[in-house]
Amino acid sequence: MSGLKLYEITNEFVQAIEHGFEDGNFEEHFGKIKQSFDDKCIAVAKFAKGLEAEANAIAEAASLMEARAKSKAKQANSLFEYLKSNLEKSGMTSPVKCLEFDIKLQNNPGKLIIDDASKIPEHYKTVVITETIEIDKAKIKQDIKDDFSVDGCRIEVSKRLVIK
Repeated sequence: MSGLKLYEITNEFVQAIEHGFEDGNFEEHFGKIKQSFDDKCIAVAKFAKGLEAEANAIAEAASLMEARAKSKAKQANSLFEYLKSNLEKSGMTSPVKCLEFDIKLQNNPGKLIIDDASKIPEHYKTVVITETIEIDKAKIKQDIKDDFSVDGCRIEVSKRLVIK
């Protein structure tokens, strides 16, 4: 019976309980089925526990790898900031070139900074159903680019490091 699957042993077990055995050896047959059932339950439980341990080991390894990836990304970002800072400080405007890539500073698009939302004229504001006021930042940004002054706002241009 050891080659049977647990559900097959279970079916035999249920049949033995419900119908008994016709040859009168109920105790002997029931004992064998019960032993096979117990052995198979233990084997399935051991296999499941092994899978559970493997899953936990994989999860722990993934967690360690994720922490390592975050650390490496943080180190890379720190080095990119270091490189950007030194390029800005040097005043160099021409790209630094090598076979694999070029390194240069490039202006980011201007970022609208709202210093005081209460000073912004009403025609830039929209009343939303939730009774909150939304400010049309794109419109303000475009007007400032078109040389219109908007109280409470300015455009700030920053640089980013480009490695292509």
